[in-house]
Amino acid sequence: MAHNPLVITEIGYNEQPFAYAGVDEQGFIVPEKWDRGLDNVVTATSYCVRYKSENDQSFTQMAHSTDIRLETYVTDSRVIFRCEKYDKGGGWYGGPSALILNTGSKIMAAHRRKGKIMVGHVRYEWLNAVMFQHKLNWTLAESIKLLYSDNQRNTWVVELYFKKGIDAEFLANNILHRAAKYRLEMKDEKGAKEIEFFTHNAQSGAIAPAADPKRQYSSIVFPNHYFAPMGEDKRPDW
Repeated sequence: MAHNPLVITEIGYNEQPFAYAGVDEQGFIVPEKWDRGLDNVVTATSYCVRYKSENDQSFTQMAHSTDIRLETYVTDSRVIFRCEKYDKGGGWYGGPSALILNTGSKIMAAHRRKGKIMVGHVRYEWLNAVMFQHKLNWTLAESIKLLYSDNQRNTWVVELYFKKGIDAEFLANNILHRAAKYRLEMKDEKGAKEIEFFTHNAQSGAIAPAADPKRQYSSIVFPNHYFAPMGEDKRPDW
């Protein structure tokens, strides 16, 4: 099935916690025992979600916002997203019920999202690339991209933008180190190249700078991954 990284859901929903990030009755993320580092949170002020199928040549935009507070948590097992006021400055074109939100008055927006919240996560089981780009001038923000593929062979990109004070390179490498450590501990068969990659990047590895940082994102591609939302039975015994 197609597996969106962000969904609009009811507050208190936690029926598919591996596939989708669960929230409690107060709207807070339901922690897991693998979520060490849940206090590591930064706020994205803009985001974009794109996807393409296996046969597509270009990406299709599914969701975006340029005026938002998207809480982004980096834990030892996943990157989690949470946003209460999700229908500001853009629109959402996906989700479990293909909900479409258009910008309107603040009163109508508050009514639409009453009892609902936008949440999501990218688990390290699924992650197949991490990218970043520094702020190059006063019009651009620090940004990172997370890529994964679902089990319909769609490739998804979550693109996040941050204001001054957030170092995209540090954030991307923090995700890389945590993901590599997690993947190294997963219960599956790994070849020598995979073990070498995860061992190196769990410790001192870093994403290599792009040849042309003004046009390209600096990136690192993982040697293997699971198609979302698979991999639940391979989690480490932490």
